[in-house]
Amino acid sequence: MKFASLVPALLTSIALAACGGGGDDTVVVVDATIDAPIDAAIDAAIDAPPVCNAPNMVCGGQCTDVTTSEQFCGNCTTSCAGGTVCNSSQCVCATGLTIPSTPDFVSPMLQEQGGLTLGIGPRFAGTLDILVVGKAGADVAINTPHTLTGASLGTPPFAAFGYDVDIGSMTASAAYYATEGTLTFTKICLADSMTGQQAGFAGTLTNAAFSAVDSLMNPVLVPDGCRIPTTGTIPSVSFSFGNTTCP
Repeated sequence: MKFASLVPALLTSIALAACGGGGDDTVVVVDATIDAPIDAAIDAAIDAPPVCNAPNMVCGGQCTDVTTSEQFCGNCTTSCAGGTVCNSSQCVCATGLTIPSTPDFVSPMLQEQGGLTLGIGPRFAGTLDILVVGKAGADVAINTPHTLTGASLGTPPFAAFGYDVDIGSMTASAAYYATEGTLTFTKICLADSMTGQQAGFAGTLTNAAFSAVDSLMNPVLVPDGCRIPTTGTIPSVSFSFGNTTCP
C-alpha cells in the first residue's frame, strides 16, 4: 500500500507550506479530516475480500460456486476425485455419462509426438468433452483387434475420455481410460512429404468400459473409482481423425 502511506506526509507538507511552517493547530485538524477518509477508502478497496452471494464462497481468493466446482465442492477444502463430479455440493459419479456410437466431433485434430499419434475429438454435450485415441506412430496394421485392459495406461493403443474439459487449464473435471473392450484401426494414412499426404486414422471401439484415472496426461487408475458406463459396456464407437483418404 505504497500510495496510501504517502497520503499523510503529502497532506502535512501542503498544510505546513500554507501556514508558513508554523505550529498552527489547524494543520492537525486538516490532516486528520482529509487523510482519514482517503486512507480508509484505499485500504478498504485493496484489502477487502471479494463479496459472494450464496451458494458461492470465497475459496482460494476467488468467488466460487461450491455446488458445481470439482476443486471446491460444498466447501473450500473438499475436491472431487476418482472420476467424480460436483453435483449439488456433493462429489458423485456422473449419471448417464456415455460416448455416442458416432460422436459429433467439433474440429477433430491429430497430433504426433515422440512416436505417438493422438486423435483428439472434442464434442459439446452440455459440457465440453473429449475422446482421445492413441496409436503408435509406426503401427500400420489395419483390421487387427487390440484388447484394452488398462494394464499399461497411456501406452498405445489406448482410448481415453475427458469430461467437462477446461480449455484454459487443459484439465478435465473427470478423466477415464478404456480398461475393457477392443480397439481396431480400419484405416491408417501415414504422412508422406513427397506427395504431401497428411496423416490420419479411423477405427472402432467395441464393448468398451472406461475407468477413472487421476489425469489424462499421466494416468493412474483410481481404486474403486467411477466407471463409464456404470454397468455393462458401450457397444460400439466409430472415430476418424486427420486424413483418411489414402488408398
